[in-house]
Amino acid sequence: MKKSLSEAEKLIRDLDEKTIDNRAKRLAELEPITLSAIEFELPIRMHNYIDEAIKTYMEKCYRSCIFCCSNAVEQAFKKELIFSENNINKRKSVQKEIEKMAFGGIINEGKKIGFLSDFINDAEWLKNLRNKVAVHPIYIPHGNIGTETPEIAEWRKQSIKKDVETLLPFLDKENQKQMRDVLENQKAIEDIFEWGLSEDIIQILALKAYKKMKKVLECIYYLH
Repeated sequence: MKKSLSEAEKLIRDLDEKTIDNRAKRLAELEPITLSAIEFELPIRMHNYIDEAIKTYMEKCYRSCIFCCSNAVEQAFKKELIFSENNINKRKSVQKEIEKMAFGGIINEGKKIGFLSDFINDAEWLKNLRNKVAVHPIYIPHGNIGTETPEIAEWRKQSIKKDVETLLPFLDKENQKQMRDVLENQKAIEDIFEWGLSEDIIQILALKAYKKMKKVLECIYYLH
């Protein structure tokens, strides 16, 4: 049943009251990004993605945060490729070409621009995380626990294990060890099979994505 405006406002106020402390803690985890707005013409959508990355992390929408962090860096790469040409017509020609490319192609083009080569690894990391976690995640078949057939149960378990293993290359060594310990712990893995992957892992990756985005953008638009 559709809620009235007053009911929606009350629901939001109640939610704000219950979650404000945790939202504030998450917001405090994100160090501000310092960019030069005087010397450089900064991409408008890059700013949009930065703002959304902050808001979505605060609201626990971690996959959305990862997507926005990657896209902010993609916007920066596009801008630098376009402005590597001094002539406006050549800039338009470059823009036309790169708009046909996925982020991977844009990153390859970035290797040709001197200072962008310093950020290729971070851009690749963000692109891969975005694709594997936020855009094209592994399909996990649904099953009614306790009533599903053994074949479906096994299919679901193997899919969940593959999903966990997909995250490992993106984690730091300490977090990788924790996740490998989970995969070797029968009770822990059974909990994942029943309740799903811990949100903490995706939060760790979202925070790492934000820090990489911050580093790349600050180096390009403040220190560069």
